[in-house]
Amino acid sequence: MKNLFIFAALALGVATLNSCTQEDTTEVPVESRMKPASNMRELTEQLKAYDARFVRNEEMPLRLPGGVKFNKLDYAKIAISDVCGGIRGSVGGVVGAIGGAVSSSLIKACKIYAFKYVKIKLFNKPKKSPIATFDGNINFPDSIGFFHNTIEYGLYEENNNSHQLPVSNLIKSSNDRMLAMSPNYRKTGGLTNSQISYLATDLERMKNVDISLSYKDYFGKLKEIYPENADIIDFCAEYVYTMLYANVDADDYTKEVLYMLKKSNVDISSRDITYRGIQIAFASIQYSESMTYTSVNAE
Repeated sequence: MKNLFIFAALALGVATLNSCTQEDTTEVPVESRMKPASNMRELTEQLKAYDARFVRNEEMPLRLPGGVKFNKLDYAKIAISDVCGGIRGSVGGVVGAIGGAVSSSLIKACKIYAFKYVKIKLFNKPKKSPIATFDGNINFPDSIGFFHNTIEYGLYEENNNSHQLPVSNLIKSSNDRMLAMSPNYRKTGGLTNSQISYLATDLERMKNVDISLSYKDYFGKLKEIYPENADIIDFCAEYVYTMLYANVDADDYTKEVLYMLKKSNVDISSRDITYRGIQIAFASIQYSESMTYTSVNAE
């Protein structure tokens, strides 16, 4: 994947999506297809209506040595856990979103890998792309997705049983690595000890959500735990599902979703948090697709 977000196109309002399921191939801007949503629930319904045009593909699981199965449902659970951690960490801005996303994703991913007796190896380096706000300003020279993917893999290499560690350890390690990697992150001072402690306690609540649940029940549990973020989780869960199961171009579809979000009348705070959630979800899916899996029993 390259050119994750072409923000000039978003600003000009010409982002379009070509689907093989559409008979009419005329490009029509999102802006002319729907009225701006006034809240997150309306926005999610618009996204679901838009996604209905795509054909879902319930792909057969990838079979690994020893009878291990790994499928898109596993990716989906990791991605929405990722998003939820980023949402909860957003109280600390971008710095908190990265720490929350890495920690929650790593816990869930390591738990799934351990359950299936697999280890992962990164075969593509995480890619860089700009973090752009709705007005096009750049916050850091590298993307939230790049940092997320790089740090998560580094922590996994360090300990592939990270799900057994306290959440506070993972957040602190993420913060330390960010301080070492990014001069701009260092300018913010990173997360304080009190922020790390608060976020760790908050994320502990999602640590033991049953990984055997269906996708709908899984993110439903996350909504129960964090009802104040339920509408944002819904929106991001729909995005994750379509990204993984539908016949879409990842970059183009993500552009459309971000444009839809940008043109909505949803309050600024919710839009910003949701925006980060989509960035994190994209990164999580990109990360999963950049892995090779080997059976522990085969080693």
